Amino acid sequence: MVRHARGGVGRRLIRALALAACLALSGVSAVAAQTVPAVPGELSTLPVPAGAWALAELGVPATVERASALRLLVQRRYDASPGVRISDETLARVQAQLDLAVRVEQAARVASPGGAVSLGAVKTRQSRDRLREAIEAVGARLRERRGQYSVELADGRRERDLQSALRTLGLDVADLAARLNKGETVTIEVAAERVPLALSSATWSQVVFDRDVPARALFAELLRDSNALLLWHGAAALDASTRRFLEASPDLIRTLHREAAPLFSAYSAHVAVRNGRMQLAGGAHVQALWEGLVDETAAAPAAFVRRLFTRDGGRLAVFFDLIQALPEAQRDFATGVWIRDPGQRLDRFRALYAAVSRADADWTPAIAPLKRYPADPWLLLRGLEAAPGAGGNGLAGPQQRRFWERAFDDGWPEDPVRALRDVDDDGPFDAAWLVDRVCNESLSARPVRFQQVLVIPRAFPSPSPADLPGVLMAARGLVDFPALLLVLERSGVLTPALAVQAVRQAALVQRIGDRDRRTVALGLLQGAVALVDRLR
Repeated sequence: MVRHARGGVGRRLIRALALAACLALSGVSAVAAQTVPAVPGELSTLPVPAGAWALAELGVPATVERASALRLLVQRRYDASPGVRISDETLARVQAQLDLAVRVEQAARVASPGGAVSLGAVKTRQSRDRLREAIEAVGARLRERRGQYSVELADGRRERDLQSALRTLGLDVADLAARLNKGETVTIEVAAERVPLALSSATWSQVVFDRDVPARALFAELLRDSNALLLWHGAAALDASTRRFLEASPDLIRTLHREAAPLFSAYSAHVAVRNGRMQLAGGAHVQALWEGLVDETAAAPAAFVRRLFTRDGGRLAVFFDLIQALPEAQRDFATGVWIRDPGQRLDRFRALYAAVSRADADWTPAIAPLKRYPADPWLLLRGLEAAPGAGGNGLAGPQQRRFWERAFDDGWPEDPVRALRDVDDDGPFDAAWLVDRVCNESLSARPVRFQQVLVIPRAFPSPSPADLPGVLMAARGLVDFPALLLVLERSGVLTPALAVQAVRQAALVQRIGDRDRRTVALGLLQGAVALVDRLR
């Protein structure tokens, strides 16, 4: 953006008219037509003056593909670690250099269409004044002697600093002056890199910034406005159809920019709109769940997306991304496709949302959207073993809710058969119950239960009723003897009967009172397990 010194209205008006006329002659609008994609919604590229230098200063080396530069830039800009995060001082320095490049280029374009200037083009006082301003913008002076013009480097401190700054950006003012004095036509322009641009330049100017921003100034403006940078990152993750929808929804863009940019940046990837409708993975029953939870219809995508990213401090957007990202089998379990009653299915889906939201009650997604919780519910649901055709809730391993209640109990069951005599009374567990019992427990219990739920179905994918007592002992053994059970499971020899024997033997060793005897017994047990592992 051209910045003018405060002064007479007439002088500013003349400059503005001159700039508009020159841009029109050169075929470049104030909104920079060269960035508009040929097909609406497709990614275009944005020119970044001195982009190689600027990106390197911001921690994006030249070896990184420019298609990935935006992701790395956002990560470094908002990383929680001061050693990785771009400092405010670095950001201010880069912004100042980018602003300088834009001012120099704009002054050159006012002097001549496309910024191509020459001393021989001076025919009138007006053209001379424009050329003088372009020359002074790079720290040089225009001299006139007997109707002949020449360029010389200014030697004031400010001018020398300006020349040095431009040299950093790849513009050699001394070389520029020498070429002009030889009678050459020189284009005053800083070499640019190109990075992906998700929305059209017109949308950024008219909707996000509410003013015309030339294409070569847009990157600097995005760096200056943190919400705009995050919106850019989020829009880049959308597909072409959804970006077309977004371009046609200026009010939604304004809401996302002003109220939900961090969330949109982190959780936009699974938002999809086709033919004016939200695309929701899982079919009609899942659509009914989302419409009931979001309280908007899939046929009103702008209202639906607005609610996703502005409700409950961003937790609804996080939950939507979690469910949409799951593989089909795990998503069917999470959305309760196996629950016949639609009303009960919606109630349990709401309960799952509440359980996921409680998993880290102190986390505010809108403030720290890129942070992930250690026992993340998505990791739990994603890691579940599916068993197509198994019936019930569709998962491998014990499906009975009461089995897992016993597995999560403290202490050892004196009689595992007796403990499971009513194992089928509560039916299969669902996602809401599982997330609540694993991710919302004490910090010490969470990783243990996480391991139990992921390991036991893998080791015993389809246990019979007679196997369940041994499987229960294996699940309890993962609490006190995780290494023992994991080695046996990895070796492929773990059975319900072996689990009972191994756990009981380990418990006997643990109860030996004499320290020396316990050490010997433990060594023998570990040696025997190691031999089994090596022989597999």
